[in-house]
Amino acid sequence: MALWSWYILFIIGFCLLIAYPLLKLPKVVRLILAMFILIISYPVFDLLESLRYINLFWELIYHFIFFPAHEYPILPFFTNFCLGTIVGDIFYEIYSIEEGDLRKTQIKKKIVRNFAIFGTIIIIASILSNIFIFHHDITTWRTTETMGTILGVDRSVLTLMLWVIGWDLVLFSLLTYFHEFKFTPEWRHRFLFYFSYYSLTLYFLHDITAPIFWNRLDIYSIWIPVTITVMVFWYISKIMYEKFGPKLSLKWHISRFAVYLSKDKS
Repeated sequence: MALWSWYILFIIGFCLLIAYPLLKLPKVVRLILAMFILIISYPVFDLLESLRYINLFWELIYHFIFFPAHEYPILPFFTNFCLGTIVGDIFYEIYSIEEGDLRKTQIKKKIVRNFAIFGTIIIIASILSNIFIFHHDITTWRTTETMGTILGVDRSVLTLMLWVIGWDLVLFSLLTYFHEFKFTPEWRHRFLFYFSYYSLTLYFLHDITAPIFWNRLDIYSIWIPVTITVMVFWYISKIMYEKFGPKLSLKWHISRFAVYLSKDKS
């Protein structure tokens, strides 16, 4: 039984605790920090994996930084957090522009175009490094059990981190493009609002789908069930909003609690 585990909610909470001093740094410094962490994650993991059975000290170091490796270990996933603060700053700066035409131009240039280009380059680099450096057979990507291991057995592996970062940027580009230039305001509100409002609640609810899909789909058959599942969860969240409003939104309750804590108690 594990005493310590880098579960996704735990890693998010830990990263948020150190967010304030990190946000004070310039974006270029955060980018350098993220790249440095990403580069050293793989050799550090490899080193600690070989040393962890020598004595208790190395076992504790490995346990704190990488355990369990198939979850969300702090060292490699802190890279995502650093990059996320940069992406957040870019969105905030652009959407703070009051002049509409200039804001649209900056969205196309700095988010839609740049994110798509850099994300695609990172995805290609991930695949090529996986084939020619780590020599992983990509033809083994068949079931949902091996989907998570296409770029390495553990999520601490460098190529998988590149894969995730690349797709994050591409999806940001695509979603922003459709959100700003294709979806009508009415449709945009109807479809995206409920997912945003109940995002944390839906995160916990999505676990109920695991027994249905786990190890039963491959890369080709997954898309139709995923699309249907998304629409079902949208309809559920719509009903939740109409019947209960904010009462079932965990994010809303957390924000209220944060406001309460920030109030002057004197």
